[in-house]
Amino acid sequence: MKAPDIRVNPLIIDTGIIVNFIVFKDIDNHKLPQSFVEYQRSLLADILPELSKKTIKQDRYLEGYRLLRERTGLSKSRYISSPEALLKYLLKNRGLPCVNPLVDIYNLLSVKSRISIGAHDMENINGYLELRFTRGDETFIPMGQSGLTNVSAGEYAYVDAGNDILCRLDHRQCHKTRITESTRSCVLIVQGNPYVSADSLNNVTEEVAEFVNKYCGSESHIIRYSAPSD
Repeated sequence: MKAPDIRVNPLIIDTGIIVNFIVFKDIDNHKLPQSFVEYQRSLLADILPELSKKTIKQDRYLEGYRLLRERTGLSKSRYISSPEALLKYLLKNRGLPCVNPLVDIYNLLSVKSRISIGAHDMENINGYLELRFTRGDETFIPMGQSGLTNVSAGEYAYVDAGNDILCRLDHRQCHKTRITESTRSCVLIVQGNPYVSADSLNNVTEEVAEFVNKYCGSESHIIRYSAPSD
């Protein structure tokens, strides 16, 4: 399957957003090897003792996503970033949700890095994929829902050629491009904020590509919109 044309509107850069994309093909998304399960258990055992409501509130990377809310006039408490949501879930439940191999991998690396990571099944992306500001006329059906959610103009979102929002902010993904066990190709998004350096974003991007290739038997290609720091 041909990868979609990926675009980033230049006006987005003024908010402080930096982003990389990874295109994965030939994914086997059925079962994680025991070696990853053991790595996950070990990493969470290291993270949990240091995790608290206070450390989540004070984390600089997470604060960077809150800053993006301020710059786009949105509520910081209502539209929390995906890594903050995952860390709060981890703190409450002492573990992460088990979804499928690809999602479990990038959720773990998002918790580890405190950087937003999400993926979309390429088969269900209509034409190109663009990170841009919303106009208010887009279609958005959040993951797990069947009804439309209104999105106002001026938010940043990942939108396809059919004017469907695939990911609203770094907060919520849509239903139609969700990753399932049947997913064979996807576009994975690694998105930073004003407090995340390009080097940090690139390092996380490379780690995600390495883990997915290793544990899902895939092939990958990285598309960078973040240059290395000087």
